[in-house]
Amino acid sequence: MKFKCDFSIRHYQEVLEYGKKKYTFLTFSEFIKSSKKTNVILLRHDIDYSIEKALEMAKLESKMGIKSTYFVLLRGQFYNPYSIINTSHLKEIQNLGHEIGLHYDSTELSKEKSPHKKLKEEIKQLEWIMGKKISIVAQHNPTVSPKLKNIFHDVFDARESKIFKNLSYISDSVKNWRSRCMCNHIGEEETLQILIHPIWWEKTPKNIDKTLNGIVAFWKSEVNTAKKIHAKYLNDLKSKN
Repeated sequence: MKFKCDFSIRHYQEVLEYGKKKYTFLTFSEFIKSSKKTNVILLRHDIDYSIEKALEMAKLESKMGIKSTYFVLLRGQFYNPYSIINTSHLKEIQNLGHEIGLHYDSTELSKEKSPHKKLKEEIKQLEWIMGKKISIVAQHNPTVSPKLKNIFHDVFDARESKIFKNLSYISDSVKNWRSRCMCNHIGEEETLQILIHPIWWEKTPKNIDKTLNGIVAFWKSEVNTAKKIHAKYLNDLKSKN
């Protein structure tokens, strides 16, 4: 089937609709437990920049009857998963039927005396946020970060052999497909793990700089809101004096 390939929400939706005709979409936990290992798509999202964008994608997928797995960074620099609004967003993603997993930063974990112990602590923290057991993790920036060995005793890793074996892996990392757009792989491989970063997909596709500048604009909006609250507080103090 011919598609106009870009990073638009339109294209994302049409590819998923096309995929539904040929594959079953499973979360990672479902795939591990299921006897079905062919004609399956493991749709995965690494939340590197914005939980708001992840929620938008989760809502779209839910309307399409598709479940996927969203991986959350606890040590990221771009959002706070413990904030009231972000916790609410993550729980909404989970309540839509999607799976939540931990997006672990091996660069930071490798500095710890006991990486396995620290990883378990992060999983427990995410379980506390979500109110549900976490059974799947995925490495952040695997191509440039150190590999951690033998620390995944209690959880599954998205790239371990039990999951990764006999499937094709494609990723939109840095808004760049390593091997053609995902639409070209539908129907060619029996089982796919597709990594999608919600931040790159927009109603009107932009270049990377403009997309990331959109995050800056969101932060400025939050700062402006804080400024208004501060100004009101100071004015109230002055009026009382």
